Amino acid sequence: LALCVMLYAAVSGHASTMKLTFTSLVLACSLAGAAKIQRGTAVVSSSRTAECPMNTFPNAAEGLKFSGTSYLEDLLKPGDLEKSVTEAGALPFWKIGTPWRLSFTAFSTCAFPVEVGFKGGGHGFLEVPIEAAAQNITVKQRIAEKNDQINELLADTNFVLRERITGSGVMSNCSIHLANVCLRPANCDDFVCPSESEWTHITEQGKPGHNVSSCCLPRYCKDEIDCEALDPGHWKKRAAGFDTKQGNSTSQCCIALWCHDFDLCSTTKLENKTAQQKIRGSSVGDCCKAKKCADMSCENPEEWAKLPGQDDRNGSTNDECCEHRFCRNAVNCTPDDMWTPKESFDLLVGYQKATCCEPVLCDDYKCSDPTKYRHKGTGIQGHNDLLCCEPQLCASYTCSNSTLVKIPLNDKYPALGSTDEECCQVKACKDHEPDVCLPATKWLHKADEDAKRIIRRGHTHEQCCNPIECSAHDCAAPSFRKKSDKDLEGLLGSTNEECCDKVKCEEYICDTAEEATGPKSKGTQWYKKVDTNTWTWYGANNGDCCLPVYCSTYETEDPTKWVRKKDKSLQGSTDEECYDKVMCANKCLNDNHQCDQEGYVIRSDALSVQGSTDAECCVKADALSK
Repeated sequence: LALCVMLYAAVSGHASTMKLTFTSLVLACSLAGAAKIQRGTAVVSSSRTAECPMNTFPNAAEGLKFSGTSYLEDLLKPGDLEKSVTEAGALPFWKIGTPWRLSFTAFSTCAFPVEVGFKGGGHGFLEVPIEAAAQNITVKQRIAEKNDQINELLADTNFVLRERITGSGVMSNCSIHLANVCLRPANCDDFVCPSESEWTHITEQGKPGHNVSSCCLPRYCKDEIDCEALDPGHWKKRAAGFDTKQGNSTSQCCIALWCHDFDLCSTTKLENKTAQQKIRGSSVGDCCKAKKCADMSCENPEEWAKLPGQDDRNGSTNDECCEHRFCRNAVNCTPDDMWTPKESFDLLVGYQKATCCEPVLCDDYKCSDPTKYRHKGTGIQGHNDLLCCEPQLCASYTCSNSTLVKIPLNDKYPALGSTDEECCQVKACKDHEPDVCLPATKWLHKADEDAKRIIRRGHTHEQCCNPIECSAHDCAAPSFRKKSDKDLEGLLGSTNEECCDKVKCEEYICDTAEEATGPKSKGTQWYKKVDTNTWTWYGANNGDCCLPVYCSTYETEDPTKWVRKKDKSLQGSTDEECYDKVMCANKCLNDNHQCDQEGYVIRSDALSVQGSTDAECCVKADALSK
């Protein structure tokens, strides 16, 4: 039987409540050697695999073999589990209530189901059922977050046979082999952040943890959205808690501005748009529409008449849309460049231009552009360039500067003018020497021709070049950081030196330190470089910002319990970092402490006691016998 079981320990609940669903896939398998395992024995072989980082199960690769085992019988040697957890660096994560993960492949010759797991917590934990001898079934199961957790201290638990065996209570005439065992803390790769709009998953892979605080980073409105700039006049940021509120959308971070909250349309020329309650905005353009003279009727129609041709005019009153029936109401002295109202025009009664208007003559007219037109003379009716002036053509003009060229002539539509600006054009950008687009880190050549395939001309940055804005440059983190939006405004460049601020070491926290400055800025392996009046340290790593603390400068206070590690390049300032433990006894008997005092023998728990003296490692022989 091949049985692969994967368990994800979660935040709360008891393992005894877990139910596993098995999905079978029949494979070829041989268990020829399994039946030879002796009754009442458990054999452990070892290798930590890359597929299971931080594997804490003792000798996990080849696994655990057992037979003749009784209910709740320990399957691991005392101390093996605690040692393996410590060596794997997982000791800080073995805490009551901490989520862990267990997986293995099980081979069984038993005709009945069993269950293995860890003892403790009243009901055990990380309990895994092993099905009766079905043929080579691979099973995977993910446990919900409230179904399991670490329920016992590491020193007080062991991996045991949890399920009671029928009959004698002993596994008889069969054996079980657990292979590829993986026991590790749950890590953030297994965890899904609760809301993508409020949280983003950390990028670090394999980080231990199984909750929001360990695996997710908050997304704050202040970093994700600019309510005012997103849709000006339609949104504003929430007055309360905006800087600390989580979210990345207008519905979470912003307050809509609605037309019905503003009194914008209370004039004779404006009225509310239809369904104003549903219109978002804070301006006349958003919320109002014009009242048109075409939609009103003049009051006192005997004295007033609609202004002719003014239906599209804005208004709703007589003063805005109507006129008295005088010359001013009946006659338009137009065009203005041919006619002008007579004196007292507003009081004259009439309906014809001859009655109400005077002809306009060219005598006092000045041509609109003296470089393009010259006056024809006096006695001619009119008051515009067409009637009173004659054109000056660029075809007759000579450019004043050799760097200029005549604009192309068009006989059908001749150009008017008598100046360089009107009749000449500068050379093409591509023809300029030296190059105008310098420095190259700040300016980039525009195309020789524009979108209409017209040659680009000019001699300035604005005419011939496109600016390279620093706002588009990605600073080389962590040694450089992006300048503030205010500093970046209008700043040109494409290099770290032009566009970025160097990161100061004063913000960096050295490895093994707790804070960037102050007493806690010194760790056990690094301490912070200090700025002076004439020198400032820049960087964002240990090499740039910190000085190493070497074990060679540290001396233990318990030399009988510790021996210095051989690697002279080690960094540290603690016993654990710089020394190896000296144990009273070891697995090799030749390495055990030899008691010098007569009548003294090595203590029974010497394997777990540090020391190298009689006082630390020995007891009287008669005391040991008791």
